[in-house]
Amino acid sequence: MKLSRARQQSVMKNLIEAELIRNPSNTSEWFIMLHKKTGKSFMLANDDDSIIVSSDMEQLLSVVKSLGFRQAIVHT
Repeated sequence: MKLSRARQQSVMKNLIEAELIRNPSNTSEWFIMLHKKTGKSFMLANDDDSIIVSSDMEQLLSVVKSLGFRQAIVHT
């Protein structure tokens, strides 16, 4: 899901959960998984359709906070 679409979904209260998950191909990096009320899950991407991946968890948490989440599940 693109970041702009995620912001829209957040405003409409359609997103229920955010998770930070290790990148399976590079375990020093993390990505954000969002879950909708409908049960569908999406990896968060930039508006150019590239998945948002970072080794800096604080950076990813600030993105999660910008979407209106007060907490996120972190999978180690």
